[in-house]
This record gives sequence, C-alpha cells and structure tokens, in this order.
Amino acid sequence: MEKSVFRYKKEKHLRYDNASLYTLGIILLGLSLTMVPSLVWTIYDKDPYEVFLWPVVFAFVSGILLLSMVRMPDHVNPLTGLFMLGMVWFVTIVFGAIPFILTGMAPVDAVFESCSGFTTTGATVMTDIESWSNGILLWRSMTQWVGGIAIIIIFLLLMPMVGFGSRNLLGNEMTGSGSGNFSTKMKDAAKQFAIVYIGLSAIMAILLSFMGVDLLSTLCMTFSSISTGGFLNTADSMAGEMWYVKWVVILFMFLGGVNFYLHFRAINDRDIGVYLRNKEFGYMLAWFFIASIIAYALISRTTFMGEGIVEEFNNITDMVLTVVSAGTSTGFLGDVPLSAWPLSAIMLLFLISFIGASSGSTAGGVKISRVIISFKYLWNGIKQMIYPRGIFDVKLEKQSLDDSVVSSAVVIFLLFLVSVIVGSAVLVATGLPFLDSVYTSISALCNTGLGIGVYAESYGGASDFVKVFMTILMWIGRLEITAALALLTPSFWKEFLIGTRKRISKL
Repeated sequence: MEKSVFRYKKEKHLRYDNASLYTLGIILLGLSLTMVPSLVWTIYDKDPYEVFLWPVVFAFVSGILLLSMVRMPDHVNPLTGLFMLGMVWFVTIVFGAIPFILTGMAPVDAVFESCSGFTTTGATVMTDIESWSNGILLWRSMTQWVGGIAIIIIFLLLMPMVGFGSRNLLGNEMTGSGSGNFSTKMKDAAKQFAIVYIGLSAIMAILLSFMGVDLLSTLCMTFSSISTGGFLNTADSMAGEMWYVKWVVILFMFLGGVNFYLHFRAINDRDIGVYLRNKEFGYMLAWFFIASIIAYALISRTTFMGEGIVEEFNNITDMVLTVVSAGTSTGFLGDVPLSAWPLSAIMLLFLISFIGASSGSTAGGVKISRVIISFKYLWNGIKQMIYPRGIFDVKLEKQSLDDSVVSSAVVIFLLFLVSVIVGSAVLVATGLPFLDSVYTSISALCNTGLGIGVYAESYGGASDFVKVFMTILMWIGRLEITAALALLTPSFWKEFLIGTRKRISKL
C-alpha cells in the first residue's frame, strides 16, 4: 500500500501542471479516434488512405505524449480558461482541415469546410460533392457530430475543469429551459448528456437502416441531423429522399434543437411530460408550426406544382423540413430550392434562422428563450414609463429571473444583431448584393449554412477574403458570442501574456 502511494506521488511529481497543454492532449487524442472510421472506410474503398493515416498517427502520438508529461492543475485562472476555450476550437478546426488539404483542397477552403463542420454550420465550398471519396464525405459529416457533442462538453465539462464561469455560461445557455434547479455535478452531467446524444444518434441510424437507406447516407444523415449540422453525401440535400425518411430527419433535427436537459430528464426520470411542462419547448413547437403554415401560404401559389393528396402531402413535408431545418440551424432543403421562393418567404426564413431553437441544444441562433426574455425586458421598460412607481420582473417558467440572467440574454441578443449588421456591411463592401449579404451573415453567425443568390449551391465561388470572413463569423456564432468577442480584444491578450510571464518566472 505504501509503495503504491509513493509511486503515485512520484508520477504526479514528474507530470507538470499545465492546463493548456493538458487540454491540447485530450483534444488531439480525441480527434485521432474520431478520424479512425474515415480511415477504415478509405482503406475498404482502396482510396489513398494516407490522408487519414498520418493525421491519426500524429494526433494520437502527440496526445499520448502530452498527457504523459502534463496534468490539469487544481485551479485555473479565468484568463487561461478563456484561452483554452479558444484553443480548443482553433486546434480542432485546423486539425480537421488536414485531410481536406491532403486531398488537394486549397488551405482556405479546407479551413472553411472544417470550421463549417465543427461549428455545425453546414456551409460548403464543394461544388461536386459526389466526386469526393466516401472517406472524405464521412469525415465531413463526422466533424458535425463531433462539433455537436463538443458543445455539450465545453459548457458542462471543460468550463468546470478550468474554473472559468462554468455556472454562468451554463446559466446563460440554458436560461428558460427549466434547468435552473439542475444540481447534478457538471462532470457527471456532461457524461449523461453525451450518453443521450449518442443514444439518439444510434436510434436514428437504426430507423434509417430499416427504411433501406444505404450505410454512408445513414451515417451522414444521422451525424448531420442530431448535431443540426447539414452536411450530406449528396448534392441535392434531402430532395431525393422518400417522405418517411424526411420525417425521421425532421424529428431528429427537432430533437437536436431541444434542450438536452429535457431529454436527460425524460429518460432518467421516465417522464415524457417534462417536455409539455417546459415553456421554451412549447414556444419552439408553436413557433415552428406557425412558421410552417405561413411559409406554406407564402409560396404555395407560386412554387408548388401538381395536384392531389399525395403531391400536397409531399409539399407540406418539404415545407416543414425547410422550416425546422432553418430553425434548428441544420440547413437541409427539400425538393423546392430557395431560388424558387418569393422574397416574403425568404425574409421569413431570415427570421427563423436568426431566432434559432432552444437553449442548451446543439442548434445555433440567438435561442428562443433569449428572444422571449429580451422582449419581456423591453415590454417592462415600456410599462415602467407608464407606471413609474411599479416594479416589474422578467418571469419565465413562473419564476422571476435574476438581473444578471436578464442582462446576459439582452446583451447576447443585441450582440447578435450588431454582428449581423457589421457582417452584412462587410459582405456588401465586397460586392455581394444586399439581400445575399444579410442572409449570408445570418447563415454564418447563426450556423445555419443555407445560401441564396450567388451562393445558393455552394460557397466555392466566393473570394478567399469572404471565406475567411465567414469562417470567423461561424466561429463567433458557435462559441459563446461574448467569449468569442473577448478573445478578439487586445486587452485580453495583454493580460494573458502578463499572467503567463508571471507564472513562468515562478518556475
């Protein structure tokens, strides 16, 4: 017993405290494992497997070496935690681009494609998707699935590990979700949420397999739907699929856009009623239902062709698919391309994409709860002018929200608005039409991935500047927007470097 304790202390002493390098080791090791299925598929198809083999070997060996040399310290200061958050996304996106580069894709395009995948945006630079190898297409979809689960890990596991605003970040993300009394330890919660995520993915894959969908399409649809990503292995998105396949995709896109805490409660407590008791879930369901009806009414007279019950049912299916896809930031399309939509319906799609789905989900956008809180705060301000002595609280789930929660929701809502305006202005300056610029900005920031106008098919024809700018917008939108903007300020880097020098001087 004494020898084992002595050995443990000795090994602990030989490993140095370094939160950033420890996190980097975990990320590299995890990415190497997620790339293995694509490597196996490439070997099976007898395609050039080196595009996956060398990245897997490099990441696996590097991750093992780092984890054997360093360990996570007991406490990490907030600046280091914020740096780690940015580093996770940077390393993941750059590493994910390596297979694309090794297959001949330009570095800017490869980083764009990788960022679009890991941020679950679904925008692509590929113009002839079917011409790419199955291994690359599988990796492309895998990046979305990894990105979806990474959102859960970052908000529930990584932040508590580094001691950087974990509960505040979780509170901001899950405001209005009914998770205010969630007392389970963050680390355990991350594992449980990940199990739910994997379980839903497995169920969807089984359903699609029973429906006769081929293996590659099954994996790509599954990885893209539950993560609300949008990458598929076909150029026509969901247009060529049967109606029952589309409804399965609609269901799991919707589930991906629902707060994962509700999924956890429903499974763990065996209580399906938790969904019906949640206000945000009800708002989301009603919003998608109403938006589908309005969108159908706007385009039915000018776009849909054919008559009869079967054709009408297919039209309704495509409309619901597009609305839920936009609302959950997935980016799938049905048989009707956006180029055939009237301007009024396109504007509605803008709004749907901007609002997004539930907090605590894999979906992008502002989130429904934040929109509700912001409008309630605005309405209280109007009532305060009418009744100066009145006291008006912002309530959600029949509970008064703390001022910090309200201000956080309002600030993030306004930051999204300002970011869309700035992003649109920059894109207009590049020569892009105004409407295309606005929706491209919303599509990138809200991680929707849908394109209209010149980018309706893909972003392959965009300039390198536009691709780099969109990559930054996708990253800002996917990361907690306040954290992303903080990482871009000179003051953060000044304070971080000062703190790093002090720590080095103490060694």
